[in-house]
Amino acid sequence: MVILFCVLVGGLTGCSENDPARERELYATQGGGDVIIAIPGPRWLMEDSSRFLDGVDLAVEEVNTSGFLGERKIQAMVLDDQASFITGIAVAQSIAINPKVTAVVGHWNTAITIPASTIYHEAGLLLLSPIVSNVELTRRGYPLVFRNIPSDEEIGKQMALYAGKNDYHRVAVYYADNAYGRGLADAFEDTAREEGISVIDRISGFSDERGFRRIVRRWEALDIDAVFVADSMPTGGEFIRKLRQNGITVPVMGGDGLDVDFIKVLGTAAEGVVIATIYNSQDDRPVLKEFIQKFKTRFKEDPDVWALQGYDSIKLLAWAMEKAKSPLPAAVAQVLHTMPDWPGTTGSIRFDASGELVGRPVLKKIVRNGAFEYIE
Repeated sequence: MVILFCVLVGGLTGCSENDPARERELYATQGGGDVIIAIPGPRWLMEDSSRFLDGVDLAVEEVNTSGFLGERKIQAMVLDDQASFITGIAVAQSIAINPKVTAVVGHWNTAITIPASTIYHEAGLLLLSPIVSNVELTRRGYPLVFRNIPSDEEIGKQMALYAGKNDYHRVAVYYADNAYGRGLADAFEDTAREEGISVIDRISGFSDERGFRRIVRRWEALDIDAVFVADSMPTGGEFIRKLRQNGITVPVMGGDGLDVDFIKVLGTAAEGVVIATIYNSQDDRPVLKEFIQKFKTRFKEDPDVWALQGYDSIKLLAWAMEKAKSPLPAAVAQVLHTMPDWPGTTGSIRFDASGELVGRPVLKKIVRNGAFEYIE
């Protein structure tokens, strides 16, 4: 795959015969130029459908006016992987052969992030994943891979516990037929079984309108209490809209993949839906209140959860580089593996030996009167 990439893009970027990890080490320890953090993902999601890049920009501005590593600056290198596997792997390869890149914050799709993590591992690059929650990412034994978002296992578990608490005994599950959807649906179903909840139907996709109406009739006949949607926007939102349009009025729950323009896209069809989230905008922690004020002053709008994730990712990496006194990936990883709780805007961040986020609760919010209200 590396050779193929060189053939395709070598004329543009060049293909070094040297060890990229060694070149990266030399640049990190001996160079005095910008510290480049790659931000790969679908541009339309990072910029148009979320405030993720705004959060990144705000963090970079703050770091670069704080005397970071003496006279060095952070540069965020945004790359559009188009949510395409082929494009995403090519983007990962281009990042891997650039010795000036010391860390990666991304991607947004599980099917890209997991194979890309191997590319980054082999290139000696640190990967921090603020979006992809699939448990396989941190189970591959790569010491430079970290995730600062709760896993699908934890999100699915917490949503099933919520279903049990609300006496939803007969639940139908709709899931996206991809790594995210399957992992989230499996986690929900595993805990549901332990809680005595019957998952009486589990489907993925439908052929056409006639196929969708067959699903509706079957669920009506099965007398379901609730629906769990293990999908992301916009497809998960469109499924919920069609449920409401076809007369399914039972409670609907979903994972954090729905937390992208959910109310804006669904309108009244969003009413009553409960989705998982990783922060409460009404929390009175000083670090969060300060961030929200700075963000509103800078961008004239409220941040969304992905703005917080972008901001925390850059600030955490910069803090770890300062502690390590170097942007060298191995040194930064050592700091991240051994640090105490770090006060992020979404909550405290701490990693276990595998790079998994630990100790972070999964929150829930419900749409009422066109706005989110936090539960518990």
